[in-house]
Amino acid sequence: MVLTVLERGGDRVPSAQQAVAAASLLATEAWSVPSWRELAAGLSPEVSALTPEAEPGEWRHKWQFFAADARERFAARALWTSLPPTGKALLLNMQGPHAGDIFAALPLEPAMTSTADRFLSHLRRRLWLPLGLGDACCPGASCAATLDPYGFHLLSCPRSGRLQERAYPFERTLMQICREAGGRVSRPQPLVRRLGLTGGSPELTDQRRIDFAVYGLPIFGGLPICVDATIVSPISAEGIPHPGCTADHDAVFAAAKREKFDTYSDLVASDRCVFLVLAAGTGGRWSSDCVRLLRELARFRAASEPPVLRRSMQTAFLRRWWSLLSVALHDSIAAALDPSLDVVDGLFPLVDSIDVWARDPPPVSVLGISA
Repeated sequence: MVLTVLERGGDRVPSAQQAVAAASLLATEAWSVPSWRELAAGLSPEVSALTPEAEPGEWRHKWQFFAADARERFAARALWTSLPPTGKALLLNMQGPHAGDIFAALPLEPAMTSTADRFLSHLRRRLWLPLGLGDACCPGASCAATLDPYGFHLLSCPRSGRLQERAYPFERTLMQICREAGGRVSRPQPLVRRLGLTGGSPELTDQRRIDFAVYGLPIFGGLPICVDATIVSPISAEGIPHPGCTADHDAVFAAAKREKFDTYSDLVASDRCVFLVLAAGTGGRWSSDCVRLLRELARFRAASEPPVLRRSMQTAFLRRWWSLLSVALHDSIAAALDPSLDVVDGLFPLVDSIDVWARDPPPVSVLGISA
């Protein structure tokens, strides 16, 4: 009977009329709407080959998810056409897996609690609003350019001194995650010539350093992992999008990766290690190597748990690590944009294997948003 009512256009049944109207709206927004008879017969939504790999704990989606996703994509396309080049580059840099985790991170440790001024900076940067922070001119002695109200210049200027400061908490958080996963992590900023991983005789004059190296993990064939981490902006210091950033989510990462590969070509070519460039965008996007590494670390870390707990432990570690990284990234960026704040090392307490999934979250998030 319900099927008949729907096929007749609702037959003056308010709920059925609303369902028919929703299907008509989706059709006008260029979504292939299945028939009511197909749905009644149990038709399942087709998963595209382009659908990203499901995160641990993510369930198989049904029609409601795909219909809502179609509406969001239609709205996103409408927004996209109205944006200037700078807006397009910013929007692309705010998309991707875990790009918005800063707004869902539960402050389970004091170091994960954003101050009110930093959280306000997170929100205003996300909404492309003027920050209301900073001086009139760049603090770089050899620069002194007039600063824009959105922080574009300070997010890219190599002479401001802020690029190196903001990277420090990001690098240290990555090191902690590798330790929690069970790896042996080198000292920060080791000299490449002292690692013994290039396969050639070291040049005593070689002063190149990487951020850190990780040993003892069975991922990537069990080879040592040499890591160089970087935070990059899709907008130049002049407020102009970098080449390709208005059309490609990862164009800014590709440019940074090419530069790092040129600098460390011997590590890239070596059969004694794996060289990874772990990049984060100032908008919150993460490079594919960063996403892949954390998935592999969580899979390995959970493998030692009882089989019944492995999936939940993998999910818990990923949720924790992405929260730590997101807080370290955005808090350091917010601090780097405000001359009254110091960019400090975010020292998070080491994880406890039981505590990571058994501890109850606080009843109210101090971030001021619903988690």
